[in-house]
Amino acid sequence: MQVEGVLNAWFAKAKDDDIDFLDFVLFKVIKYLPENNSIRKQWIDRCVELALNVEHPSLIESLILTLKQEALKNSKLVAIASKLAKDSKQMQRVLLNACDLKINGEG
Repeated sequence: MQVEGVLNAWFAKAKDDDIDFLDFVLFKVIKYLPENNSIRKQWIDRCVELALNVEHPSLIESLILTLKQEALKNSKLVAIASKLAKDSKQMQRVLLNACDLKINGEG
């Protein structure tokens, strides 16, 4: 598949400080690949590792929306998303819609 070749090339060239690029591709392309796709797993694994290190709100949100209920298996990812949700109605909606997780904000 030609798309997979492009995704592999992007994956190899993207650096960890290309967070917005990785986030964009995750949200716009990777999210729609079949769950058993190896490139999908590669991108998600890298993005999860990066998200746990830098706690980038948009990347966390994209991961939650991509993984849905699967996100609940990663307690660190959910903990960061829950922390962000305390001050973000958007993150509250994402957690509720993707994971059926209700987080109340402070205010």
